[in-house]
Amino acid sequence: MEHTSFNNNNKKIRRLIFDAEQPVPEEQQISLPAERRLMAAISSLEKKVDASFSVLEKKVDDSISGLEKKVGVLSETLAEVVALLKLQIKKEPDVQNFIKFPIESTMELRHLNSIITPELTDFYVSGSLSFYDSLLGTSSSMASSLKHVLDEKLILDYNVDGTSGKSSLKNVKEFYYVLESAVKMKIPDEPADKIIRKAIDNIKNSHFQKSSREKKFKLDNNE
Repeated sequence: MEHTSFNNNNKKIRRLIFDAEQPVPEEQQISLPAERRLMAAISSLEKKVDASFSVLEKKVDDSISGLEKKVGVLSETLAEVVALLKLQIKKEPDVQNFIKFPIESTMELRHLNSIITPELTDFYVSGSLSFYDSLLGTSSSMASSLKHVLDEKLILDYNVDGTSGKSSLKNVKEFYYVLESAVKMKIPDEPADKIIRKAIDNIKNSHFQKSSREKKFKLDNNE
């Protein structure tokens, strides 16, 4: 409230003017261009927030995915280590006490095949009982090496596939797998199956040539 004094014919008149009587200023409105700029700024900010959230979400997903893969690889590696440890702590069979090389009969061959279990295959391929170290590694000639494993007379009764009335080495599956693996170690640049076939053929040809010479020698001496 204000007090206002003024003179009228030398008389002082005091007038009270209340605040309520004063005019109220009108509310200032935001211009349309300014409102549009404000809405555009808010929209831009929302987009930036959404984009930042999407990037963060992708990084989190990638991190989780990468962690899951690492855990998977670690689990597989651990399983392999455990399996290897189990294999290493198994006692190696004392095959040499009841299997003599070269193997001379089908019965001995089948017996050897029966004791070459999948768990112990590596022992026969590259371990202390390996065909490679103790047998196939003793000669540069594969035919000679094979005769350290199988007796020549037994080889005459076999071929790889069991054709021409012969028995099949492939049917003695565990034995043939170990033999083939050892041959791959000895001659890695050629197919092992082909090398074994050739060695068997060479052994048979050599045997027949030798037999032929012996027969001829006997005939010549009897004349």
